[in-house]
Amino acid sequence: MSRLVLGLALSALTGGCIALSCQEVGCNGTYALSFEADEWEEGAYALTVFLDGMESVDCVITLPLESASSCDGVSAVELADGILSVMVYTPMNEDLVEADIALSMDGTVLLEEVVEPAWGEPYWPNGQACDRGYGCLSASDAFSL
Repeated sequence: MSRLVLGLALSALTGGCIALSCQEVGCNGTYALSFEADEWEEGAYALTVFLDGMESVDCVITLPLESASSCDGVSAVELADGILSVMVYTPMNEDLVEADIALSMDGTVLLEEVVEPAWGEPYWPNGQACDRGYGCLSASDAFSL
């Protein structure tokens, strides 16, 4: 009798249950940064953003901006009404806590801060079970120079 019960249990596990089918959709989380200044000089600005658990994003932003400006690890760069807006991609992660942000121009540090972004609820592009607890996180922060 116990062999019959064991056989039925194994049968249910292997053939009777539907296997979890996962897609491989990538993360679309972002960290939106905005830097407000009374005036932006023309020239090259160096931006470094380091988030827990990922390589830093190092970006050189040259003003005036050309249309559709972007740089490695950054999805968009815009300058409007004295606000420089930068969107940084975020990886699938469950432990993003701090962000180290540095902005400089010609060797002069304009901003150097460590902040704790208010990360929103995770987005599960493949479903929470498929992403194994690593959702896409997004947040935004604004800085005055």
